[in-house]
Amino acid sequence: MEAPDHAELERLRSKMASSRAATVAWRELLIESLGDRLCGSGEGPTPDQLQTLASLERAEQQALERYLLCLVSASMKRDRQPR
Repeated sequence: MEAPDHAELERLRSKMASSRAATVAWRELLIESLGDRLCGSGEGPTPDQLQTLASLERAEQQALERYLLCLVSASMKRDRQPR
């Protein structure tokens, strides 16, 4: 992998942050739905909704891994440069 530039790191950081935000928002909806179920005023999360959460969590994890790989690559390149 060629050493990433600052713009690539920022793009990956942004992707990681948006994936995290989507996961958090969806989790909040499911928690609210579960609370409604426990109070007797709702159905609770559906299997499809739970699957969506799992997919969002996988995407979040992948975004984090890509960002960290890029960050390590940039750090290693910087360490190899003559001083």
